[in-house]
Amino acid sequence: SPYNPPDVQIGMEDQIVQNQLSHLVEIKPGPFRFYTLRFVFWAINLLPIICFNRGNLGGIPSIHFARWVILPNRRLLFMSNFDGSWESYLGDFIDKASAGLTGVWSNTLGFPKTSFLINDGATDEEAFKNWTRRHQITTQFWYSGHPQESIRNILNNIRIRERVEPELDDPQAAEWLSHL
Repeated sequence: SPYNPPDVQIGMEDQIVQNQLSHLVEIKPGPFRFYTLRFVFWAINLLPIICFNRGNLGGIPSIHFARWVILPNRRLLFMSNFDGSWESYLGDFIDKASAGLTGVWSNTLGFPKTSFLINDGATDEEAFKNWTRRHQITTQFWYSGHPQESIRNILNNIRIRERVEPELDDPQAAEWLSHL
């Protein structure tokens, strides 16, 4: 049966265009899991430098911010700000980034069953969402510089602003006007 989130979570989501997720879970014991997790983070940290650096993190265009932190007590903290609902955000995780997420969270306690550290896990939608809710913590404070703007709108505004200063020929002006 679906996991019922703690009362503190009810009504805390979907107040503005953006939402946040804070998640805290224990890392599995032993050096293998710790160093595997460090390697996965090293690999994941290359991706934004190489290809996911303009409004599309891991193939998910709704992420404003995402950060994993290994805490000294062998716990893993994940924090993220995103557009839309919790359900759609986790659905994007499952559909577009399950291998990377499974690569990270397969090294933590209670994560859904995986194979070869990066397969399955997050693709088991019900188990993944239940596990996420069980380890979700209430975020007491988070900042949104543009609380009523989605990533799509922010990037569109940037494109408009970038084209205001230079002189534009007719096709460029038409393209610029299409963003208004």
